[in-house]
Amino acid sequence: MDLDISIYVLKYFVKVAELGNITNAAEELYITQPTLSRQVANLEALLQIPLFRRVKSGVELTEAGRKFYDNAKKLIAAYDEFMAHVYDARGLVAGTLFTAHHNSCQELVISFNKRFLREYQNVNIRSREQGETNLLDGVKGGDYHAVFIYQNEIGKRHKQLSHLHLGNMRNMLLVSTESEFADRESISLGELKEQKFVLPSRLSSPHRYEEIILGCEEEGFSPEIVSTADSLLGIVTEVVRYNAVTILPYTHNLGAGGQVRYIELEDFPKAYPLALVWRTDTDNPVLRAYVEFIRGLTRENEGDFIYTPQDERYLL
Repeated sequence: MDLDISIYVLKYFVKVAELGNITNAAEELYITQPTLSRQVANLEALLQIPLFRRVKSGVELTEAGRKFYDNAKKLIAAYDEFMAHVYDARGLVAGTLFTAHHNSCQELVISFNKRFLREYQNVNIRSREQGETNLLDGVKGGDYHAVFIYQNEIGKRHKQLSHLHLGNMRNMLLVSTESEFADRESISLGELKEQKFVLPSRLSSPHRYEEIILGCEEEGFSPEIVSTADSLLGIVTEVVRYNAVTILPYTHNLGAGGQVRYIELEDFPKAYPLALVWRTDTDNPVLRAYVEFIRGLTRENEGDFIYTPQDERYLL
């Protein structure tokens, strides 16, 4: 049997598998839902195996679908890398770059990517917010070409990785607007001894988790941890749910819903250093161009530099 499968059909399949919903996948792929459904059905008919089963939220992979998904991702990555080298030989930068980032620096990543894509119009960036994964493991395992993370998470465990310091965000205390501290402009860490804490999970941010606990212990108390979460939205939801507190880098649109508020925090490092991390053995022209482009944007971001929403270089 001749299995002539287009690379675009494989990309359609992977998008549906990752989102678990054909309608949402069609929106991201800029095609109609019936067209995408037909492409998936045709692929299953060609392979003569069911790749998805229907569930309440949409679709999920069958066992055969999971195996096909793993192989499809490898083939797509190889194809994109091959095409990147073809364009590179022609003196062009083109291809797909897979990146991921901590939720807290989403605004900055969007700004970087918009500027890069204006200059490199033959490049496609697939950027994912952190879920229940460790981003260093993701870039090390080849799931991503590069990741934006909290620089202190790098440590010395990953010698095959390179990183570029981007600058600092500003650590602050985040509280519910129902909190007794909601009207304060600043607060010391020692005043939070009786408060409930929400922390990032050990899996997604192991160093950050321990860093907050250690900071509290240096002020004479062990924090009462009522919940952990892997995403920024999850952390904020838990802060509101438990009327708890957490320590996060400042994101200027986070308080737009009126349920949480940032407060200046004393007795805790103010700088939240960001880094771009990539594997040193990745031979990808798009990645090389991306690293050098970001390096140019952040060349002067040393020392006590803090990103602010008013910085013209990073306005969305």
